[in-house]
Amino acid sequence: MKHFFKALNATVAATALAASTVLSSGVAIAATQGTLGATSTGSADISVTKATVAQITGLSDMAIASYILGDGNQALFTTACVYTSTVGGSYTVKATGSGAASAFTVANGPTTIPYTVVWNSGGVGALGTTGAALITNVTSATLTNAATDSATCAGTTPGPTAQLNVNFLGTLLDAAPAGTYTGTVTLLITPV
Repeated sequence: MKHFFKALNATVAATALAASTVLSSGVAIAATQGTLGATSTGSADISVTKATVAQITGLSDMAIASYILGDGNQALFTTACVYTSTVGGSYTVKATGSGAASAFTVANGPTTIPYTVVWNSGGVGALGTTGAALITNVTSATLTNAATDSATCAGTTPGPTAQLNVNFLGTLLDAAPAGTYTGTVTLLITPV
C-alpha cells in the first residue's frame, strides 16, 4: 500500500508539472473532447505564428573622387532594398556614424569632416534627396513603403525602396587639410 501511494504521488506530481509547463508556455488548451455515444465530435485549434522580420540590402559605398577647393556642397547617395514582414511595409531606421559618440563624420587621423544624413522612404520609383533628416543614434518616426513580398525587392514591384543621402557642406570641405577621409554610417532597420 505504501508503494501504491508513492507511485500515485509521483504520477500526480508529473501531471502537475506537465500542466504547469503547458500553461507557462502560453499555449492555450482549447481542444474539446467527444463524449461516448453513437457518434462523437471533438475539435482542436490550430495556430501559426509568423515572426516579424526585416532586412536591408543593396547598399553601395559612396565617395567623392576628387574634391577641389571651391567645388561647393557635395551630395552622395545610395539606394537600398528595405524589406519587412509587416502589413504596409512599416519600419523605423536608426543611423549611427563612426565618429566619436557615433557622430556623422569622416576622418583622416584626428581631423574630421561632419556630414548630414537624410533617409528617403518613398518606395519603388519614388526615391529622391528629400526625406527624414536623421540624428545619430535616434530612431526615426515610423516609415512605410518597404517591400513586403520579397526580401530582395524582386517581387511584384521590383526595385529599391529607400535612399540614403549623405550631404557635406562645401565650406567644411574647403577648410579641411588635403587627404583621404573615411567613415561608416550604419543603419538599423526595425519592423513596426
